[in-house]
Amino acid sequence: MKEILTRLEEFEYIRTVIFPEEVILKEPVEKWPLCDCLISFHSKGFPLEKAQAYTDLRKPYIINNLDMQYDLQDRRVVYKILEREGIELPRFAILDRDSKDPSKRELIEGEDHVEVNGVTFNKPFVEKPVSAEDHNIYIYYPTSAGGGSQRLFRKVCSTTSQCNLSSLPEYRVADSAMSSLLWYLKVGPVQPQLTKVHSFH
Repeated sequence: MKEILTRLEEFEYIRTVIFPEEVILKEPVEKWPLCDCLISFHSKGFPLEKAQAYTDLRKPYIINNLDMQYDLQDRRVVYKILEREGIELPRFAILDRDSKDPSKRELIEGEDHVEVNGVTFNKPFVEKPVSAEDHNIYIYYPTSAGGGSQRLFRKVCSTTSQCNLSSLPEYRVADSAMSSLLWYLKVGPVQPQLTKVHSFH
């Protein structure tokens, strides 16, 4: 986001104004700074409804659709939108713990595969939480590649992943209290990385 704002400031007739967090969280939208054009991204704790109220009040030009940001918080909804628009997706299945239909939350686990609602995924595969706010993503590797798993997560200092070389990883879905999960095939090398992955700067 900072990089986007930095590039915008290179234009002579554009002045960026960053609304202070204190103002966003505590002040009514009537006291928010005025702007001609608004860029607003939802994140945990961000009052999206206040941003919508601000746009209703001030009518700035909106770069990104605020209403759609509710949809972006649930990966199940995002996939439905992509399918509806005819956008190609990897083969996937959703273990939907929120559904009252038992056929949508069936799981059979094997050493080198899982079966989700009748769909089999041989390792390597990826496991994602349906909540876009949860950035803990797991890649599970087959025993032929050494087994284990790689956890990807939102950047902490300079680290964005953690490797677990256990040949029998405990799938997060095994915890009945865990939220719904999305599974799909991983495209690319199957050999787990032994070193930590760092973000590019």
